[in-house]
Amino acid sequence: GFSKIAKYLCTVQRTLYYFHSVVSEVQDISYINEMLLASWWCFLSGIIGAHASTISRGHKHGLKDHRLEYPSSGKAQDSFLYRYEDVDDSYGEHDVVPEEDYGGYESPNRDWSSHHHTNQKFPSAGYGSSSLDWDHGYSSDNSNSPLNGHHSHKKSQTVDHGFFEGEESPHRSIRKYSDSDKLRVEESLLGNDGTMSYEVLRNCPHGRHLLLITLLEGFDEECWRPRCNGHIHYYLPDALKSPSQPRIPPNAGSLKDIVFNGNTLARDDVLNIYRRTAAANLERGKSYSRFRPGDVAAVNSLAKLALKFESFDSLLSFLVLLREICNREVFIEVLFLVIQVRSDVGFVVPNLASIRPETFFPAIETDNGINLRRGRMEDNLYEDPTEGRNPVRTFSFKTTHRSLPRSNPESELWHIREDVMANSMHGMWHVLVSDPNAPWVMTRRGELFYHMHKQMICRYNADRLAVGMDVVKPYDVNDWSIPSMEGFNSNLGSSIASGVALFSPRPPNRRLTDRAISQLKFGVSVVNQALRTMSVNGTRLYYANGIDHGVSKFGDLVEPYPDLLLPDAASLLHNYGHVEISELSERANSEDFGGVMGFADLAMRDPIFWKWHKFTDNFFVAYKERLGPYDSYDLSYAGVEVVSITATSGGRRNQLRTFTDFNTMELNANLMRTMNGTIMRYERLNHDPYVFTIRINAQVEEWAVGRIFLIPSNKIRDRDMLDVAVEMDKFNFKLTRGMNVITRRSSDSSLMTTGAPSLKNLQESLMRGMTETEFNWGNCGWPIELALPRGNAHGQEFELFVMISKVHPDDQHKIVSWERMYQTSWSWCGMKQGEGSFPDKRPMGFPLDRPFPLGTIMANHSNMKTTRVRIYHSG
Repeated sequence: GFSKIAKYLCTVQRTLYYFHSVVSEVQDISYINEMLLASWWCFLSGIIGAHASTISRGHKHGLKDHRLEYPSSGKAQDSFLYRYEDVDDSYGEHDVVPEEDYGGYESPNRDWSSHHHTNQKFPSAGYGSSSLDWDHGYSSDNSNSPLNGHHSHKKSQTVDHGFFEGEESPHRSIRKYSDSDKLRVEESLLGNDGTMSYEVLRNCPHGRHLLLITLLEGFDEECWRPRCNGHIHYYLPDALKSPSQPRIPPNAGSLKDIVFNGNTLARDDVLNIYRRTAAANLERGKSYSRFRPGDVAAVNSLAKLALKFESFDSLLSFLVLLREICNREVFIEVLFLVIQVRSDVGFVVPNLASIRPETFFPAIETDNGINLRRGRMEDNLYEDPTEGRNPVRTFSFKTTHRSLPRSNPESELWHIREDVMANSMHGMWHVLVSDPNAPWVMTRRGELFYHMHKQMICRYNADRLAVGMDVVKPYDVNDWSIPSMEGFNSNLGSSIASGVALFSPRPPNRRLTDRAISQLKFGVSVVNQALRTMSVNGTRLYYANGIDHGVSKFGDLVEPYPDLLLPDAASLLHNYGHVEISELSERANSEDFGGVMGFADLAMRDPIFWKWHKFTDNFFVAYKERLGPYDSYDLSYAGVEVVSITATSGGRRNQLRTFTDFNTMELNANLMRTMNGTIMRYERLNHDPYVFTIRINAQVEEWAVGRIFLIPSNKIRDRDMLDVAVEMDKFNFKLTRGMNVITRRSSDSSLMTTGAPSLKNLQESLMRGMTETEFNWGNCGWPIELALPRGNAHGQEFELFVMISKVHPDDQHKIVSWERMYQTSWSWCGMKQGEGSFPDKRPMGFPLDRPFPLGTIMANHSNMKTTRVRIYHSG
């Protein structure tokens, strides 16, 4: 009964918001807010009383109380924002309390939800067996629960922690994949004759993994066309094949039938099931944005459908058939999510640039970033005769392929905005962590949203200072109605790949619409109300005993997360702004996509991205300021003195260097339709290897945490120092009495990654066999080649800051877990196994996460030290 009341009240709420959007010139919405609050208060008052009696009865019968309890807050309540069960503040995997389907909450204000597709019901022609159980709410499932709840074997439960203890045995694996496996991950999939068979591939973890990721190759080619260097063809069985599928050659085999609940499904059955999902309404060739709730719903509806198949054979046949009819972007994300959930495959996935190069490499050479489609990719093709038939396509985002004119100072930041791996990382982060139905709901994922974007801003600001610019200014409320937004053209789109629409350029001097401003201001009021009351949904936001009990909840509100559960505009702030700014771009035709701000793997190319994120980051700065400075209890460490910290590189002491070089990435033949694939050669920032050496005099013998930052020297006395403090490393180590010498390289940092492999390289590694750690590596973190800030020709001055802090009391029992799992942690994405925890309960960015100058933080604490370093840039 209460779920029906909730649906009714949400309908009333949506109607009221729609009314407000229509009469956006009305500035005072207090009357509407009072009506909403009164309605919700009446509902919550009733449900709290009823829930209390239910709990009382449930305890008598041994039922579990699914209320959310926050440490020391005294609160225990149902919430539309937070759905975690047995919550602590670690990065663990938690079962989620099943929620009633509240319909996805489409925004009533068409623009940003024009692609939010409802679940349209189709007749089940040709598929009527009631025993299939598809019609009982599953095929149109909108429930907001983690995807691993739709698959019986959770990946996290297959981890063998003994793998990390002592000597590695060649016969041990990180996880138990399947009882029927015939080959270990390290063994080659190729037979003596250099071929592979389906029977071998389906009966080993890396073979199954290869079959899944190869579906990403040649998306526009029929499934039976050769892939993976001619090793893989997908021939569907008679019950599933399309009329155009040719006869299966004698040397090839067929995939298996799709079996569900003992029933063999025919092609029409699967197609009718698919038409019942939200994904069916997002047609092939249409734009997909992770910032639009309806598009995310399309992915989740299909991922849940795919995970219903326990048999790998049925899953693979289902996906092969699906890719014939599914939107490409939706299919890619579904495949990634399925890989993260299924226990019979690994974790590693290819980087996004190797799957959809048109979103990473520009289509034309330009020196002004204004003209559209002046040439095709062939204009930029440099063929190296020494490379045989492999054409090499060279890109320089600094010169020939710049997206901003030289006259624009922002063009100097091309090495971050246009970096292939940084953009891929940002896009993948939102796929794996920012999804309300992601495989694991991490209790600090709202803080991850804040901290990941905060560190991106810090690095961008440090490099702005290097080229003589000030830190980035927010795109603030007062700017929204002024037609002053700079134009931007990414030069990405259809010229690089057939069938791909252009990412529309934004003309200069645009402003947000009145409707968008009204909606965003409401979101601002929601967030500001949380700041004023230091509470979200009645849950107190506070800091106590070394733990920030509020920032993650606050981050979920700002993003928002989970956006499919939220009533309209509460707050929809971050995501809604992305989409509205994207809509300011000018489409050349109806098939073109919007601007890059609407796409997670493209948005950071646009300078407005940084201004928008500085605007949302200011809410976190205000929150952190309300907490006040850290006290001596948080900052001090009795018996520990940092004697010195130095940086060494190339024989130079406290002098580091960055430079530009070219990296290459080889694409699959099916992606670029060349004989042996295409080599994309692109310019990037890189650095000389370096070592940080820390000397510590300790009177204690215990585990400790090291934290290293680089801070531009001219900002250490400013309160906004936290906007430029670049986190370089965070690590756990054992202190011994006396002098301790610790050395750290960029490759040691849990914050850095070499990046996900290209699709072609991953296929080759899987065929040869790869190590267990590579197979189960998430590759989530800041690109290691961008580890150092850019610096400048004169040597930009930085303070190299180190703090040695106590292990938080609640983390003591997790030290062993940290040591075992450091090789496989995701850093910015939490622990990929989904259990255990991120082994540092202190706030992310501690102790430089609050707006106070360095002198206030360091005071006379012996466990901190700085030294002056210079970073030079050449190239």
